Amino acid sequence: QLSAGAKSNGSDNRNSVTSKNSRKTRKTKRLPRNGVQSRLAMWQSKIDAHVKGQSNNVFSGGFQERKAPNRSSKSYGQGSSTDQGAKRVQEANKWIEREIQKLVDTIRKIGTHDDFKGGHTVEFGKLFQAYEEISDSLVGIMMRAKKRKRIYYAGDMLFQGIHNRVPVTVLDSFDTIDADI
Repeated sequence: QLSAGAKSNGSDNRNSVTSKNSRKTRKTKRLPRNGVQSRLAMWQSKIDAHVKGQSNNVFSGGFQERKAPNRSSKSYGQGSSTDQGAKRVQEANKWIEREIQKLVDTIRKIGTHDDFKGGHTVEFGKLFQAYEEISDSLVGIMMRAKKRKRIYYAGDMLFQGIHNRVPVTVLDSFDTIDADI
């Protein structure tokens, strides 16, 4: 046994730590004596990484199947609620709602009320010209507004020139909008 200040021939002293309060030798984590143990540890870490990689490889014997995410869940594709990404998504949705409201207001301002269609209507060409000074993302905002059933137009996407005569109608069922947007 070694005391706190005692020295030995060096073989055991590297591998044990002694307490000043006790005369007993306490063994702790072994320190590498030479490069052999450090190389063994390196190779073991490589083996562990390989085994972990094989657990994701469907063609290996070590494949571990994971449960697929439920795509119909509301939380699918969303980060955690404390995530910074969730805050950015909320801010982006608010921005989109403001842009859609600008679009609806512009259509009401330059368009005419159509009792047959139930809302204000304007031709796409006229809307495109009026909206040039407001935003450069008219078509994208129109697509989002149509998806949210705030406006209606025929087709999926409108292009300047060939769709100038297509009517764009505000759906009156969304006359009111939340004040917090």
